[in-house]
Amino acid sequence: MQEYINTAVNNVAQKVTDLVFLEIQNNAILMHEYLIHVEESGLKNVNMEIGKAVLEKFQLQKLETRSYHPISTLIQSHQEYETK
Repeated sequence: MQEYINTAVNNVAQKVTDLVFLEIQNNAILMHEYLIHVEESGLKNVNMEIGKAVLEKFQLQKLETRSYHPISTLIQSHQEYETK
């Protein structure tokens, strides 16, 4: 059973960055603030900072893989993670 649970949790962990960007994209207030930050700091810097925050806040570890088919239109790819 533990292997089943770990698989389910790690499947979500691999997608968590995309989910955070979807939250930003679908929330008018967050999207407005995102655009302000992008204008001030640049798209690459903002997206990298969000990615770092996801890694730290969810206490994940990086996998060697990236997803190149995110659902969010704010990113073209994202790092995949797994639980520690």
